[in-house]
Amino acid sequence: MRKLLVLGNGFDLHCGLNSTFNHFLTFSKSEKDPKGLNFFLYVLWLTFFEESQDELAQEHWQKELNISEKDNWMDFELMLNHLLFESTNFYDLAKKAYEYRWYGTGPTRVDDIYAKLKVYFKLNVKDSVSFEDYLRRQLDDFEKSLCDYLASQLERNLILERQQNKLIDEMLGESECAHIMTFNYTYPGSKFDEPMISFVHGNWLDKNIIIGVDPTNNLSFKNGMTTFRDLGSKELFTKTYRKMILDAKRGKPDKALKKEIDLITFYGHSFGEQDYSYFQSLFDFYSLYDSDIILEFLYSEYDGEPGKKNTKQLEKNLKRIYKLINEYGETLSNKDHGKNLLHKLLLEGRLIIKQI
Repeated sequence: MRKLLVLGNGFDLHCGLNSTFNHFLTFSKSEKDPKGLNFFLYVLWLTFFEESQDELAQEHWQKELNISEKDNWMDFELMLNHLLFESTNFYDLAKKAYEYRWYGTGPTRVDDIYAKLKVYFKLNVKDSVSFEDYLRRQLDDFEKSLCDYLASQLERNLILERQQNKLIDEMLGESECAHIMTFNYTYPGSKFDEPMISFVHGNWLDKNIIIGVDPTNNLSFKNGMTTFRDLGSKELFTKTYRKMILDAKRGKPDKALKKEIDLITFYGHSFGEQDYSYFQSLFDFYSLYDSDIILEFLYSEYDGEPGKKNTKQLEKNLKRIYKLINEYGETLSNKDHGKNLLHKLLLEGRLIIKQI
């Protein structure tokens, strides 16, 4: 059988690379002085690391950003999504703090977060660019910092490549690898040449990676209340737009999908909503409902640290897979097909969930 391997951050974690959101965040966290700190790191520090006397206030703040964990990169992308697009009002709050940084006017009752953001902008903003342009530059800096961090981790991990090659062999078994589609910024070992690998979000060696959001998964889009036309300059933060920029800089498209495959194997991906557009495109390309394509979801009982197991990994993956397949089913034009897609895959033996 010919396999398409789809890899997420769990692949690198299993091989010993410290590449979680929490690893990077802990490495980059600031002291209490916000001067010179990247805006997104500052917001994350406020969310997770600030020593607050009022724990309920911090819990409320985390709830506002719809983020309460620090392990998955999908959590940061959820925060970015809510910061820019959702109805938490954080975008308006931050923009108002940005615009009022030089003035004493503004809301008469300034809450704690607003006051801290206003101080942050006053310390760090020296020009008069728009708030969207400022965020764009800050996201660029955030991505470059992540590339530097990954470089430092790769230099320290001397056995990473050997572990990656071993895990690839284990995932393939007797099958042939048709292609690797990776959501990571790192190379998945040395067994395959670069033409065999597609980097969905770029790679750290190019210093050109993508962190962004998928606005088509916002409730406002699903309810038909918002269109891409309404995004304005916020389109710069969508993965689709940034993928266009990435391909343009490379001078050629990065074709990730090959027709001649029998099985799609997923490993180490959290299946966050900010990547649903990729999976919809993947399933559409292979006509999932009508084809004989098999979906194989592999998992390991690890927790990002050598020797530390997470026995709830299967339960967590089952919930994510269930949601992913049913969300995709809702996009099918034949709604009856969409409702029974998961059941059909199970009856036909085209859904495999297996521990390795």
